[in-house]
Amino acid sequence: MRHFSSLLLASVVGALTLAVSIPHLQAQTTDPTFPVNGTHDKALVATVLEHATVHLDAETTLEDGTVILHRGRIVAAGPSATTSFDGPAMRLDMTGLHLYPSFV
Repeated sequence: MRHFSSLLLASVVGALTLAVSIPHLQAQTTDPTFPVNGTHDKALVATVLEHATVHLDAETTLEDGTVILHRGRIVAAGPSATTSFDGPAMRLDMTGLHLYPSFV
């Protein structure tokens, strides 16, 4: 009987602790003033693939090229020295890799 009462007391204390902490966690995630880590919309961030060997077509190859992807489309492709993007971008170094055009 003694073990049963201590087990019952422990489960009641655990349930009360959980009931108190859950609304506090929900208030943090739904609070409009709670800070957001990163950008709100991931589609606004471009992807810049730099320093790759870019095969533009069957005859044209760039040894040190850059490809910029934004909102699911190729925005620009060209030499690294002339291709740039203004705005938030995730830059990936593709040194030693080849990029080919294709349909997905």
